[in-house]
Amino acid sequence: MKSLVSVCIPTFNYGEFISGAIRSVLSQSFPDFELIVVDNASTDATAELMETFIRSDPRIRFYRNTENIGIVKNFNRALEHATGDYVKILCADDLLASSALERSLALIQSNPEVSLVTTGRLLVDFRLRPVGYSSYCSKEGSVAGSEVIDRCLFGTNYVGEPSAVLFRRRQATGGFDESYPHLLDMAMWFHLLEQGRLACTPEPLTYIRQHERQLTRDNQRTGQLLEDKKRIFSAYIAKPYVQKTALRMFLWRLRAAYSFWKGAYNAGRKISEFLPPILFYFLLPALVIADLLGRARSRVRAIGYMRQTSSQERTAA
Repeated sequence: MKSLVSVCIPTFNYGEFISGAIRSVLSQSFPDFELIVVDNASTDATAELMETFIRSDPRIRFYRNTENIGIVKNFNRALEHATGDYVKILCADDLLASSALERSLALIQSNPEVSLVTTGRLLVDFRLRPVGYSSYCSKEGSVAGSEVIDRCLFGTNYVGEPSAVLFRRRQATGGFDESYPHLLDMAMWFHLLEQGRLACTPEPLTYIRQHERQLTRDNQRTGQLLEDKKRIFSAYIAKPYVQKTALRMFLWRLRAAYSFWKGAYNAGRKISEFLPPILFYFLLPALVIADLLGRARSRVRAIGYMRQTSSQERTAA
């Protein structure tokens, strides 16, 4: 008998984190799920750890690639093994709140027009201390997929990381797009959002872990990530629902230049592709201040949510 939800954990050399991710799935208030772990030929102790989990719960299935096939193909391999009506991707270094599946399912099942669900995300450090908070919405509801694409196209991936969403498996036709290796999540979200609405709750039901290995990798790939952003922008800018104005185009170029500057990826050459360097550096102090203020607000909200959760747990106890 197949499960309603397939929770998929694609992983590579995250043995130090994956136990926490799996336990957060096994602690869900909604029990009708299968847990699929696809190991991309890790060289750490991931396989040994999985042997213990497999023996402990029949809902867990483990697959190991004989060679590293890359992140996008590994995500797609996890999708190929999924049998549930709904799919929840969980990155191996992230965690789910105990009600994540239950709340996400309620949002997508209550409206047949919804093709994608996202929740609030707490950004945490290596020791799960709060460092930030992010959410697409300020209150629970749904919004037209085309509106979400339009907003993200000129901004960033406001929908969130793979661990934050849930979607219908039948609508994920073609899987994750291998032509966007550093933007595979947003490319998939756009594909799903062209088929329906986005449902969202600001409740932080996902813990996105930020740590040195992840941040180092992100810094190293900054240039490639932005190349993917340029290509997806070109692919969607002519869509009839995209509101292309001079101001939005300027702000997009400004954000792109700032991203290159932060990543120090051939910054001088790349900035000139978007804006005259003299204009960019004139605006740079304001960009840095706005960035720092945004991070500070995010951190304050994260601490508030953590305190609220701790208070509720003490009350329940």
